[in-house]
Amino acid sequence: MKKVFLLMITLLFTSLLIACNGNEPVEEDFLLPVLQGKNKAEVLNELTGAPITFTFDDIVNFSIPEGTFAGYGDNLRPGNKVAKGTEIVIYFAIHKNILPDLSGYTQDEAINKLKTYKLGAIDIRYIEVDDIEPGLFSNYGNGYLPGMEVPVDSDIIIFIAVEPTANHGVFISKYMQSPENNNALEIYNNTDKDVDLSKYVIDIYLNGSQTVSSTIQLSGILKAKETFVIAHTNAKTETLQKSHMTANLNYDGNDYIALAFKDHRIIDAVGMFGWALTTLDNRVIVRKDTTKIASNEFKINEWNTYAKDYVDVFGSHPAVYPTTFTFDKAYLENSYFDVPTGAIRVKYVSNNDGDTARFKIYDTGQNMDNSVRFVGIDTREMSSGDPMAQAAKEHLESLLANAKEIYLQWDPTTGLKENYGRYLALVWADGVLVNYEMVRLGYSQNAYSDPQQRFVYEGVSLDQWFKNAEEYAKSNNLGIWA
Repeated sequence: MKKVFLLMITLLFTSLLIACNGNEPVEEDFLLPVLQGKNKAEVLNELTGAPITFTFDDIVNFSIPEGTFAGYGDNLRPGNKVAKGTEIVIYFAIHKNILPDLSGYTQDEAINKLKTYKLGAIDIRYIEVDDIEPGLFSNYGNGYLPGMEVPVDSDIIIFIAVEPTANHGVFISKYMQSPENNNALEIYNNTDKDVDLSKYVIDIYLNGSQTVSSTIQLSGILKAKETFVIAHTNAKTETLQKSHMTANLNYDGNDYIALAFKDHRIIDAVGMFGWALTTLDNRVIVRKDTTKIASNEFKINEWNTYAKDYVDVFGSHPAVYPTTFTFDKAYLENSYFDVPTGAIRVKYVSNNDGDTARFKIYDTGQNMDNSVRFVGIDTREMSSGDPMAQAAKEHLESLLANAKEIYLQWDPTTGLKENYGRYLALVWADGVLVNYEMVRLGYSQNAYSDPQQRFVYEGVSLDQWFKNAEEYAKSNNLGIWA
């Protein structure tokens, strides 16, 4: 009986052991072994029967003996665990200069990779491309391609992608120069994306220099279709109030001002590179709305010119350039005969040519003691026989004879009278400056000049209005420009 009982106990214990052994966890992962120094045959022998799938491949590595284990693929390392059935690539060193595919590598990563090869000099160059992220490897030079074998000690050129300067949507939209440090620049983002300004600088080239004289690092985020204003640290209060950033914007009208990437590749510019010829003193210039992209070639006809220190136009872009202006009756507070810029109302009497007329004082009806020579114009002489002389006379008569209000204004650039005793004047007919109209319609070339810009209308100096008038007549082939 005891033997039967002991047998039953033994069977029960054995069954429990079997049950427990059946519930032990099965190892699911495989521990990658250390294979350093082993060749393909040795690795194959060690991994035969392992619960993984593996393939062999070659990799250039001059730091270990050729043909020995160089590493696992997918950044795996000896000692890592992998699931059963995992496909593993095992690399073995070869001593050949087979150029690697560096796609996605940064400049430093590409250099460090190539340093493991037996190469000569590694020459870094830059290439403007729009399909590779800036700062990443683009291609090899000298016609080399990834996978090509090159001789030992070969010099290698690699190109790193940089952002193109062409067709760039961020540019200088406004420029102001003043001898009183009232300098300012406006940058406009004409793209549909916000722009990180930290990748840009303002480079200043002084007096025709072909090397950068000073650099201003920009910062901040410039939102799409918005502007960013940089003002001189000592600019006027109204300019500083418009600014997002202040800096030592020290330049005058003959300097070259560039918007550039941090590596000083020029994107956009004001002035003539390498020449101190452009004269942009004492004025504000604003990019016309026809400009959509940057250009490192400055063309003044792509800009509109405003009066010096006219900061009102800063802060938004594009700006609507005025096409008309009118007489300011505040000038009537001073007498035409006594005070420069003063004005008086008159009546038209007659004209014998296109730039001289006779008037009488409106309030008294008294004839002026001499004729009035129109400032800033010089029409063809009637004695010349030029048809434009008669045409100018007739057009001047039509402007004056039909006018309801005519004012004479003393222009301080010329004085009240000329050497022949004739009065000199700006002549306004129904709010329109007749002198200007005669130039704009091509009856006279522009003969007006006032560098001091003593008259400003709609933010534009009268001096510039006259220049614009002649340009309009020329571009439209009017009158003497036909």
